Amino acid sequence: MTIIVITGGMIKNYEQYDETIKLADYIICADGGLRHMKEWRRNPDLIMGDFDSCDHELLSEYEAKKITVLRYPTDKDYTDTELALNEAIKRGAKDIIILGGTGTRLDHTLGNIHSLVQAMNQNITAQIIDDHNHIQIIQGDRVIEKQYGQYLSLIPLTSEVKGLTTTGLKYELKDYTLTYGRALGVSNEIVGDEVTISTKGGILVIIQSRD
Repeated sequence: MTIIVITGGMIKNYEQYDETIKLADYIICADGGLRHMKEWRRNPDLIMGDFDSCDHELLSEYEAKKITVLRYPTDKDYTDTELALNEAIKRGAKDIIILGGTGTRLDHTLGNIHSLVQAMNQNITAQIIDDHNHIQIIQGDRVIEKQYGQYLSLIPLTSEVKGLTTTGLKYELKDYTLTYGRALGVSNEIVGDEVTISTKGGILVIIQSRD
């Protein structure tokens, strides 16, 4: 089951996500992400958050449609996006796509990337998609068959990512240890029909980008 989480970050080109939205078996809106649903003219299946950044008139419109709303206190240990991600995990998602997970708030962007670890630990594929990037994290191996942009960056989320080997990139790595604190893996270029990435230890952030 594919669950899409829509949160309150930046989305400008809504048409770009039309095909992605069609993949959803279930849609969870986190707080301010509700405004994005209006652009797609589709109802979410669940709305949740502390609603400190939500248009309350819009929320009332969706409540009138009998859509389930889960309310949380503002003082809590989880961000609204993290709550929605955990709800997707609880509901049996096999794939989770987060839209609106990046934007002007760098702290939220970094927090959302880190929260993908929770899905990875449950063997669930999860990614953040915005107007210019596809972001995912891995332990072990990954094959990327569908190219999103020209650039691909590999950034360690742990102090080291050991045994990193790649194919299909302009600058290849073989059994390399990528260390936290360096930008060596940033802005590589995709040159093959597919990209293979394998690691022997650590957690790796993979970002496909286009300008």
